[in-house]
Amino acid sequence: MTLHAAKFLVPLAVMFVQCRSARDAVIAGAPQGSDRSITMERAPCYGTCPVYVVRVGGDGDVRFRGTANVAQPGERMARIPPTRADSLFRYVDSIAFGRLDGSYTYGTNACGAYVPDLPTVVVTVVRAGETTRVAHDYGCDAAPGALGELHRRIDAAAGTHLWIGGQ
Repeated sequence: MTLHAAKFLVPLAVMFVQCRSARDAVIAGAPQGSDRSITMERAPCYGTCPVYVVRVGGDGDVRFRGTANVAQPGERMARIPPTRADSLFRYVDSIAFGRLDGSYTYGTNACGAYVPDLPTVVVTVVRAGETTRVAHDYGCDAAPGALGELHRRIDAAAGTHLWIGGQ
């Protein structure tokens, strides 16, 4: 190698190492997932209710697993803007989700009058390791209307219509 070539290659090698170090620092400093999520499980009914689980991470990751009566069974993943996930968490706060009864299902005091053969939806909210779970059987007339609205908002934010079909 000539002296002229060495003068050119040494600065190029230094620049490559600096760029790589800066990129590695950005990757290392990037958040590795989310410490919060909202998961909704729609259970079967006697009819053709869609059966699936969808999880919306606070970072915008969406994971869907359809098992019955959905257009696209199996695992699906998507990404939504984190602001859309933030909106879900704000709604959860606005309805005091953590203070709701854990179960609005047949046989519980929180159910009220009961109509059979309607689906049950379970929502689980995780924040910084703390988990709150609320089961809602649509046959329970005493369940707060805000729960049904939460289910609708989770579906809308996650875009589950893309995998469920017909909706």
